[in-house]
Amino acid sequence: MKRAVLLLTLLLAAASARAEEIEIAGLTLQAPKGWTDVLPTSPMRAFTWTVPGAKGEAAGEVVAFFFGVDQGGDAATNLTRWAATMTTPQGTPAPAAKTTRAAGPVAVNQVETYGTYAAPPAAPGLPAMPQADTGLVGVILDFPGGPVYLRLTGPAALVRRHLAEFTRFVDSAKVRKTVAD
Repeated sequence: MKRAVLLLTLLLAAASARAEEIEIAGLTLQAPKGWTDVLPTSPMRAFTWTVPGAKGEAAGEVVAFFFGVDQGGDAATNLTRWAATMTTPQGTPAPAAKTTRAAGPVAVNQVETYGTYAAPPAAPGLPAMPQADTGLVGVILDFPGGPVYLRLTGPAALVRRHLAEFTRFVDSAKVRKTVAD
């Protein structure tokens, strides 16, 4: 009996520690348990999560976008656009590392950059709100049902601390089905 209780306790603990599986256009991803799923603030967002900051540090944000098959533009143009939202303290473009790799059958196109972020305005027609010392990691997952766009933003230190976790999230991508299926 003690073994059964111990086994049940271990199984319940393992289940509660698992990531949340989400699905976007037939692509599944495992969102880390520490992220808080929040109601998207825009109909363009499929999912939004807050990423906890350290004590006294602002939280970060992960957003997922899906516009439809063959919608939203190509990877290179979007990575360049995301990189252009970051500048150095002198106002010049911030350095940006662009990479391409595979996560199974999914092509992963990524940009990572740090600097002053020209955050999107709170409402159309308002100016961008610059945020100093910010990090941005943008990813485009290309697969037959996509593309799916993912973006991690937040204080630079937070983004650096959570980069491995975000990468595991990206690498968890599995094609369940495509929109055309």
